[in-house]
Amino acid sequence: MRILESLELMYKDVNFKSNLITVQTTFDDRNRRIPMTKRVAGILNRRQEIDSQKPFSFTVFQISRAWYWVKEQVGLKDDKYFVLYALRRTCGYRLVNAGVELEIVKDWLG
Repeated sequence: MRILESLELMYKDVNFKSNLITVQTTFDDRNRRIPMTKRVAGILNRRQEIDSQKPFSFTVFQISRAWYWVKEQVGLKDDKYFVLYALRRTCGYRLVNAGVELEIVKDWLG
């Protein structure tokens, strides 16, 4: 998911039975459905005990500060190309290399 999509996510959009997250899109009427791995479902389940309405209550500023800290820890604080969005690209790269069909990768990444 994109960062803003995850920040706007509500539990009403998480279906634990079908393991799908529905992302509400603002630019057209088509919502996107993203499959959840067991790990993601477990994380969201645990977070639901903290807040029953919304999984994530972070601000964009908090996320930026945390990412800066991560970059410092791995010795890449000055690398302008090591951005949080790169993790999403890495996910897509790994899915393609694992032989996942491009249509499924498109659905995962939006």
